[in-house]
Amino acid sequence: MNIELANGKTISISTYEWLFVIKDEDLPEFFQSCMADDLGQHIENPFSSKSPFGKLDVIEDEEVEEEN
Repeated sequence: MNIELANGKTISISTYEWLFVIKDEDLPEFFQSCMADDLGQHIENPFSSKSPFGKLDVIEDEEVEEEN
């Protein structure tokens, strides 16, 4: 299971740990300690609201006809 932290990095933990090991009252401390230890990695996620808007490459019809 991948979880994106508030600093934009993503960590992976098992579903078992998420459901049964980490208690609900310990979640804020867990997230804070992950960010303090700088855990995780940046993953390009196109569905994240934090990802910048990209640029679409548009191919004109004339260029497509010339290639064919």
